[in-house]
Amino acid sequence: MPDKQTLKISALYCIGAGGGLTLMALLMGPAKALGSAGLPVLTAVVAAWGLTFAGMAWNRTDEAAREAHKFAAFWGAPFAMLALLVGFPVVAVTVCHAKFTPGPTMLTGSPLGLVMAGVMLAGVVQGLGYLVAWAGWWLRRR
Repeated sequence: MPDKQTLKISALYCIGAGGGLTLMALLMGPAKALGSAGLPVLTAVVAAWGLTFAGMAWNRTDEAAREAHKFAAFWGAPFAMLALLVGFPVVAVTVCHAKFTPGPTMLTGSPLGLVMAGVMLAGVVQGLGYLVAWAGWWLRRR
């Protein structure tokens, strides 16, 4: 079982993420009622909420865990983006049924589908790259 400090840090991250999602869900209606300024204000409020709790958690994190996260962010994300450059066309052609034609417009298909596939794939691949680098850092030092 994790120690109390790890549980406190995890709770802070969960409060930051869960509270941000809850704020977004609760305040989406009033934000839309404000017009064009509502969503940017809501985004700023949710970002401030999340960053506040992430900062509180980071201040309580020990030096070894900080180094593991910094290493994972530095090495995991760039290699994940490299994998994304290869993976996105594959997903676009197979999942979104885009047509591959050599030239300036290499992939043609539903623009929204291609954008969403790229966004989803970027998030998934970067998260996986981060986890692989983070786990590698810990395995190497234990």
